[in-house]
Amino acid sequence: MGRFLQLLNYGFPVGRVWNTSVRVHFAFVIYVIFKTIEYRSIAYGFLFLVGYYFCILLHEFGHVFAARVTGGQADEILIWPLGGLAYCSPPFNATANLITAAGGPLVTLCLWLFFWLASSSITAVVSPASDFGTWIWWFCNAMRGANLWLLLFNLIPAFPLDGGRMFRDLLWHWTGPYKATYIAVILSKIIACVVGVWALMSGSAWLILLLVFVWFEADRELQMMNARDEMDPGFSFSWLERWKDTRREAKMSRKSRMQMLETNDHFISDQVDPILDKIARHGMQSLTEEEKRIL
Repeated sequence: MGRFLQLLNYGFPVGRVWNTSVRVHFAFVIYVIFKTIEYRSIAYGFLFLVGYYFCILLHEFGHVFAARVTGGQADEILIWPLGGLAYCSPPFNATANLITAAGGPLVTLCLWLFFWLASSSITAVVSPASDFGTWIWWFCNAMRGANLWLLLFNLIPAFPLDGGRMFRDLLWHWTGPYKATYIAVILSKIIACVVGVWALMSGSAWLILLLVFVWFEADRELQMMNARDEMDPGFSFSWLERWKDTRREAKMSRKSRMQMLETNDHFISDQVDPILDKIARHGMQSLTEEEKRIL
């Protein structure tokens, strides 16, 4: 299965934009050819796919810039038939990971709003009766629908989709990274099973591919977190856990101080008080060297 995942990640470079290498999966080229042929008009099909995957590329750059804003690294994007993959390494904390995961959907939301406004007002700018006006209106309307679908699809709470990562990162604030990842993986596999039933009922090869991809990417996410756990056991970046740890340490510190005061009280009552009584009865000259040392 490792070779299968390596095959999914294979791609050839097509350029470098904003210090980010962009690669295209070999299956993407085949996919574009077949999807273009499926359209009644090859020109419309090609225009739609170019626009759609350009929006996906912008979506992935949303992840890239979000990761960099948090102080992380991101220098590679892979475009393939199921969408895009941005290779990001944000700092290992819940907030940075959540911001990185949300960067892509935020860009897609902005694109949807842009094309929605454009398609709604296009008739005021160009004549819909003209060929050019028809093309522009069709393209904006198509991109509006495509970005809405892309936004909703990516918000599904399953790895490796953005929704799965955002769900994990939200839980991370309260449970810590390891338990949050475990819960998100379980949910991802439940969703994969639902997709599997849907794939059997519909006979869709793409749904089967999505099922396999979600299932094994969820496993890989858990393995990566377990590996980090082994390297740094017990370490947590959950702000709630840090607060609990701080409270626990403060409580232990107060308890230690109380024990110290109790020990001092016992020491005074057991050691010092008898010596003071002796001084009151017989004077300082009656004290031994040990009693003087105690005082």
